[in-house]
Amino acid sequence: MTWGPSAPTVRSLSAGAKSLILSANGQNIYPKEIEAKLNNLPGVAESLVVERNGRLVALVYPGYEQITEIVLFPTEFDKTPQKSIKRYLYNV
Repeated sequence: MTWGPSAPTVRSLSAGAKSLILSANGQNIYPKEIEAKLNNLPGVAESLVVERNGRLVALVYPGYEQITEIVLFPTEFDKTPQKSIKRYLYNV
């Protein structure tokens, strides 16, 4: 599955408690499976995967009061030769 601007368009289907998102190429996407993976990530308290304007969107509640915003980057962060993130590039 491709994420980001080139991600395939999707349609949302719902039947009672079951939820299914159908991609443009006919692939069945089960939001609960993606949410379960997201919810197992450190710092994620809960999540919800929805279809918005033909795209998959993950709504994430971090569970930390100090975090007021989460920004997703479309590429990996720039790193030093030692593979440390160049934090100074992102302190805007």
